[in-house]
Amino acid sequence: MKEIPFGRLLPTSLKLLLLACLPVALVPTAFADVSLPRLLSDGAILQRDKPLTIWGWADEGEEVTVTFAGQQQKTVVQASGANGAEPDGTAPVPWQVTFPASKAGGPYELTVTGKNTLIRKNILLGDVWIAAGQSNMELPLRRVKYQYPGVIESTRLNKVREFNVPVSYAFKGPLADYSQGEWKTATPENLAGFSAVGFFFAQQVHRVTNVPIALVTLPVGGSPAEAWISEAGLTPYPHYLAQLQPFKDDAHVEATIARDKANTEKWYSDLNAADLGLKNQWAQEELNTESWNSVQVPGFFKEQGSDFTNGSLWLRKEVNLAAAPAAKTATPWPGALVDGDQVFVNGQGVGQTGYR
Repeated sequence: MKEIPFGRLLPTSLKLLLLACLPVALVPTAFADVSLPRLLSDGAILQRDKPLTIWGWADEGEEVTVTFAGQQQKTVVQASGANGAEPDGTAPVPWQVTFPASKAGGPYELTVTGKNTLIRKNILLGDVWIAAGQSNMELPLRRVKYQYPGVIESTRLNKVREFNVPVSYAFKGPLADYSQGEWKTATPENLAGFSAVGFFFAQQVHRVTNVPIALVTLPVGGSPAEAWISEAGLTPYPHYLAQLQPFKDDAHVEATIARDKANTEKWYSDLNAADLGLKNQWAQEELNTESWNSVQVPGFFKEQGSDFTNGSLWLRKEVNLAAAPAAKTATPWPGALVDGDQVFVNGQGVGQTGYR
């Protein structure tokens, strides 16, 4: 019989940044010639059966021609100025055109012509869903691949696509566009990064409707409700509005990030320095554990008479293997541990997971 040190569980540190306003509005910064937002890039899925708005930015006075699915719309870019002021003629100006509703279908090309020409390929018309939330929505398929074996490797749904919105700080107001992001198909090379909840939802809806399904995924793990509200929307809540104001100073943001990083590093440094398991090499293959307590797994420590809250916890589990299975490659799957873990088998480190 070999005794398998199960490993130690490590907690995550507190996040100090609270208000990270999501960039969703269309306020232009600096663009050259006619331009389109990242959402209107190759592989996009646009909403069927509704009037279809195509938007972007160009110079004031520029004529923009948009061709899509055999139809064409034109507009001349006009600036109204900010807050009623006269435009200065130097900043790019938002424009938009609207096409009549169309049925699901494609692929189509989207061509936008002004002083320059942009072509976006492989555009589909279908249903667009917003997958927003915290860590439960963020949880990617790669973290549940053992619960759903073969899903990533066997799925090829070219008409199910995801645009995963990057998390970025925008304390001074809405950004013009997303800084990163692209449309990805539900195929093996992309699926590991898909929202698991989003994917299984999209897969089922696609199976039922047989039309292209788009996911625009906007998860921010651990984000408080006030981080999803505009500054104007926070006006009735002066406490939260006051919390936001210091973060409009770039120096304050940088100092907060640096302080959070330093606190995290110190926490783990102190944890490792005080960890008796590391000092006494509890990961070794042979260890006298007669004085150790037994715990029920799965289960909560508090329900088993333990007042343990934060720190590291060591567990060991003995497993008997016959010769044939012992000779095969295996993957240990401890299940859901809070918050992180390191795993040893017969004294040898075999891996770790930093988050549940």
